[in-house]
Amino acid sequence: MAREEDDPNGQDSNVSMNSDVPADQQLLDGSQPPSQPLGTLAVIKELLVLALGFLGYRLSWVAIKTTDTALLGHVGTEALSASAIADLWMASTGVFTFGGVLGTFVGNAVGSGNKKMAGVWLQVSLVVLGAITIPTMALWFLTEPVLQAFGQSLAHKAGIYAQILALCLPARTLFGQVSQFFSAQKIIRPSAYVSAFGAVLNLVLGLLLVLGIPVPGWNGFGYIACPSVTVASEYSQLVMFFLYACLWKRLHEECWGGCAPSHITRARVWEYIKMYTPAALSGASDWWRVSVIGVFAARLGSTEVAVFNASYRITWMTLTVIGSLAGALRVKLAIQLGAKDITAGKRTVRICTAIVLIFLAALCAIVGLCVGHIARIFSNDPVIIDSYVGIRVPLCLMIFVMNLSVFFESIPAAMGRTRAPFYAGLAGSWVGQVPGVAAVLYFWREDLYGLYMGVSFGYLLLCFILIGIIFKIDWEEIVSEAQARGAGHKTEADATDEEHEGEGA
Repeated sequence: MAREEDDPNGQDSNVSMNSDVPADQQLLDGSQPPSQPLGTLAVIKELLVLALGFLGYRLSWVAIKTTDTALLGHVGTEALSASAIADLWMASTGVFTFGGVLGTFVGNAVGSGNKKMAGVWLQVSLVVLGAITIPTMALWFLTEPVLQAFGQSLAHKAGIYAQILALCLPARTLFGQVSQFFSAQKIIRPSAYVSAFGAVLNLVLGLLLVLGIPVPGWNGFGYIACPSVTVASEYSQLVMFFLYACLWKRLHEECWGGCAPSHITRARVWEYIKMYTPAALSGASDWWRVSVIGVFAARLGSTEVAVFNASYRITWMTLTVIGSLAGALRVKLAIQLGAKDITAGKRTVRICTAIVLIFLAALCAIVGLCVGHIARIFSNDPVIIDSYVGIRVPLCLMIFVMNLSVFFESIPAAMGRTRAPFYAGLAGSWVGQVPGVAAVLYFWREDLYGLYMGVSFGYLLLCFILIGIIFKIDWEEIVSEAQARGAGHKTEADATDEEHEGEGA
């Protein structure tokens, strides 16, 4: 791949998703704000290009999950049901490994000019996430006895599926953290390209080993091959990432000063945990809340729960787009805060918010006008399709406020403030959304229209709470915290740790 200055696509070096020199090296000078801030159009272009890289990464993950579902569906209904049951347990426990806060630490270090500290924070992140990944793997290996305790008839097959997938957790965790390490430096393309490679490999191996396509007279290995293919694909993309980004392009060198036990101090680990824990718990709360809403939908009837499950896939498709824009904002804002550029940070938030509102309006219009056609992706049943058409208004409303709340959450999160969004999410979910759904279904109308209106109420409440949090942010305090993270937290406790380590040596 060409370096920035040799980019055959002729992209502006300030917005390139892949470079041997991160884009902000040209924008920021040490810890000082840029002398000539980017114009509005340049900021928009940079945000969109960064978002495009995140979108490629996210779409590849969606492709892998969709491929696995399709392959298992062709193996048989029992195989699909067993994997779905296993996914419920794996998602409810694996959610604690998904708190993505490393980008904030890396961005602050890069922005402050202390780039080697970015590599230190990567090591801290891997230690913390490693400690979480090991017990998570153990929980996945216990899937069968857990499901048996709940009387699941497919516990054995689900357990096999989960045990095989547990083997991919180390690769998944490592790839996720290294991807954050690079994306926080605005080096996005390696993750996007390698993720696309993983998705294609997963499809090709899945067709061959699961279904036996295109080998004549062979039906493949069936059910057990599907999770095995996923594990092989995830380790393969991890290897490809290191070969391309580290061994060939050497993209890590500017922000990597080597690995050393002395980098892992109590102060740094504690600082990371303080930011990571609310983010991880927030994700867990969101998952559990969706599960409760699913119970409400299931009580409405089989048609309603089918429409609910499939329509949530539509909302997550739109979230892929808005989540990518939120990722772009987090990268740019973290670097600007590390550089003490409050003016540019506020400007970036305003511009990105406007972009998100425009995209959301367009996405909701598309869903509202084409909901019948979109429904045919999931079913040819006219009753199902009519149900989609009947809920288009509350569905679009939910899509709008859900995506907006996710974007608003990313603003304080980019500043290292994950606790406030966590409490806001708890209020939106368990004070607004779940009681709202129950009240609407009981007092107004007991159907999907009412259910989605109740869900929308919860997200709307969350949006208002987050807006209040954002407007009360003390930017000077945020910058001070970002500078401390960029410096590696040379606090008194940190200095004491290092002093003892030196005495021990």
